Amino acid sequence: MLVMTIVTALALSVVVTVAPASGADQLGDKQAQAEQISTKLAALDTQMEVLGEEYNQARVKLDQVQVDIDKATKQVEATTAELDQRRHELNAYAVEAYIKGGESDLPDILLKGSGPDVSHQIEYLQAISGNRKQLIDDVRAAQGSADTQLAGLKDDRDRAQALRDDLERKQKDTDKASKQQQSLLDSVTGELVGLVAQAQARQAQADQQAAIARLTNTTGPGPTGSTDTTNAPLPGGDPTPGGPPSTTPPTTTPGSPPTTKPPVVSPPVLPPPPTSTPPPVLSIAAKAVALARTQLGVPYTWAGADPADGFDCSGLLVWAWAGVGKSLPHSSQLMYQVTRRVALTDLKPGDFLFYGSPIHHVGMYVGAGQMIEAPHTGANVRIASIYRIDLVGAGRVV
Repeated sequence: MLVMTIVTALALSVVVTVAPASGADQLGDKQAQAEQISTKLAALDTQMEVLGEEYNQARVKLDQVQVDIDKATKQVEATTAELDQRRHELNAYAVEAYIKGGESDLPDILLKGSGPDVSHQIEYLQAISGNRKQLIDDVRAAQGSADTQLAGLKDDRDRAQALRDDLERKQKDTDKASKQQQSLLDSVTGELVGLVAQAQARQAQADQQAAIARLTNTTGPGPTGSTDTTNAPLPGGDPTPGGPPSTTPPTTTPGSPPTTKPPVVSPPVLPPPPTSTPPPVLSIAAKAVALARTQLGVPYTWAGADPADGFDCSGLLVWAWAGVGKSLPHSSQLMYQVTRRVALTDLKPGDFLFYGSPIHHVGMYVGAGQMIEAPHTGANVRIASIYRIDLVGAGRVV
């Protein structure tokens, strides 16, 4: 009887050990998995944003190098033409000297002269000798200039090729990250879809609260190392501290932009803090904002800069401001450099908001603590809160 009791107890213990996890445990496991997926998706978005910013900067540099190549090519052509002319003059001089017997016969001519003819012949000999030296010097100078310019042109072409190789690498790296993101999205099914969306929404909410808290308490050094600790209201009513020559925007589109499907569910746009009267609108900036609004719903496209193909974050602003006659570089970091710093307490519609360290995202303020932005792969141009944990500063075009 005792043996059977022991056996029964052991059997029960085995059953308890191998029993499936409770519904609460399964839900907890799925929620943890959803948090991990949400974090990984956000990290891949940031990675592609950074690569897109680096790509845009390299493309701006390539455009400038191409300008240098065109200029150097014209200089080389002009110098080569000058060198040919100098050589022709020296050859003509040599032929004439040979036909006339060469300069070695000139002393004999002088010896046959007499009276006033001798002085004229001496002047002629000096002129001939001087011309020969000048012609040789001209040829050497033109040759030296041509060699220098050709070397510079070769350096420019080498720089251009290095930039093209860099662009190709960044496209491949972005494509790799995009495929990783797509594979992760493909793995999200069933109940996990909603849990991932909830995790994304919680993270967005936490980021906004952290951003407002940071801006309320202190403003650390931005990209330029400046620090401001003056407390004043944030746009929307919350207290907070105050706060590469332009190039023609590229019109080319990357050969093979990533084709990631939309994320599971985009986190909801969080409501901005309460606001009172909207700030005054700058006329030219108001037009740029209005143009940007016409692109709401246009898909995000890596390194894109036009409505037909889609926009990345800086490409949207390049397009909108080009519509009001203002040329900006297609790069959020370069935009930071060419805009005038403004305090967050003094934001006006049309101002730029910069994010990341190094900067890799930019949006345009539209008022009430909101901005218009082209956010990331899989999303569309939208209105969103300006309050992100990685907000580093604001700038104004005019």
